[in-house]
Amino acid sequence: MSRQPPPSEFQPPLRPLDALRPRPLFQGEVLGRALFVSACLHGALLAGGLAWFGAVLRRPGPVDRPPVVEVRSQAEVPPPAEERPPVQVDPVLPEEPELRPVPEEEEPEILPIDWMVRPPEWPSRDWIAAAARGRPEPPPEPEPVAETDPEPVPEPETDEPAAEAVTVDAPPASRVEASYDPDPRLSPPPEYPRLAVRRGWEGIVLLEASIDAEGRLVDLIVVRSSGHEVLDRAAIEAVRGWAPGAFRPAMEDGRPVPGVVPIQFRFEIQRRR
Repeated sequence: MSRQPPPSEFQPPLRPLDALRPRPLFQGEVLGRALFVSACLHGALLAGGLAWFGAVLRRPGPVDRPPVVEVRSQAEVPPPAEERPPVQVDPVLPEEPELRPVPEEEEPEILPIDWMVRPPEWPSRDWIAAAARGRPEPPPEPEPVAETDPEPVPEPETDEPAAEAVTVDAPPASRVEASYDPDPRLSPPPEYPRLAVRRGWEGIVLLEASIDAEGRLVDLIVVRSSGHEVLDRAAIEAVRGWAPGAFRPAMEDGRPVPGVVPIQFRFEIQRRR
């Protein structure tokens, strides 16, 4: 290839209008530009091929997974049982207990109540008066002294002493204790309480009645209990219900005075045989 002279040697100087026009290319410049464009295209193709190949290599392949086994359980349903007709059962009735007649209890026979004013074993009046309410015995009344006319005595001598007067005791005054009329119409006995009969309670009640000078009952106390309040109360209610003329006052020297009278009731049950 022959050496070309530099352009300054053979090209004439450019004029102002000629500077705006494109300059004609030489053969070497055309070849260099063609090689440059070709190299760029090949580089671009090579880069695109490498990029595509890398993408293909990076793409994940199919992953081997274990097969999934699906298990389904099916329960065997037994065939429906044949419907049987209901069995009729006779109702069981409770056995009625045999009723036996209850023997009637024999009610005990109530005996009449014994009552008396002064039984043989009755304590003395002094003991009853001292025991009732703890009252002290009244002091004995002074006995009256009977005055006697002195016998005429001759005038004593100056040297002899005078004779003493002699007194004579009078007989004691007569006294009759208070009492009550035993007539059942005036002093009926008490009724036997039904509760005491059912429970078999028995006993003796000793009462003391205080009577005034007019024969009226002013006080009534229990000297000895029967041991059962119901019997004691029956005896007290019976005496309080006696007629007004049932009691007689005590008499002393022929005139009525206050006094006390003991009353005893015996409650006793006798069963029939």
